[in-house]
Amino acid sequence: MKLIGLVTTAILIPFTGMAAAPSETESARKFVQGFYDWYTPHALSHKSGAAWDLGHTSKKSAFAPSLLSALNEDLKASKKVKDEIVGLDFDPFLSSQDPVSHYSVTKVEKRGQAYLASINGMTGSKPSAKEDVIARVEKVKGTWRFTNFMYPSGENLLGVLAKLKKDRAPHK
Repeated sequence: MKLIGLVTTAILIPFTGMAAAPSETESARKFVQGFYDWYTPHALSHKSGAAWDLGHTSKKSAFAPSLLSALNEDLKASKKVKDEIVGLDFDPFLSSQDPVSHYSVTKVEKRGQAYLASINGMTGSKPSAKEDVIARVEKVKGTWRFTNFMYPSGENLLGVLAKLKKDRAPHK
């Protein structure tokens, strides 16, 4: 009888100390917060050009191919024209031209296959009254990716990039 108890204990002990796997919602939150914790200091210290260029080139795997392609196209167009703005004129990840020093994921909710993470600028320990941006993320083959960013104005990054592309197209 003692042997059975010892065997049972030996089998169960490794499992009792194991932490439960985080929920998909918590996993999405950690992915988005990790990106913002990395990105925000870089955006604040960036002196020339588009800070968001660093965000999407240094962390390519964090972006869906369609979003990455649209961002790259906009950046290329902007670099070709020096005298006027033909692309994004704000930071698309922070939804700002004047970012604050810290952003926090304040809410994450599931919508179909995607998760929407509300991101608020922080003043001290207090979040802004309304989210600054909502990041849309999806898990693809076990890896989280940003698929779009929604703004308080009702616009979204893919829509803004499509409009800018159309505006740059030669008029016929």
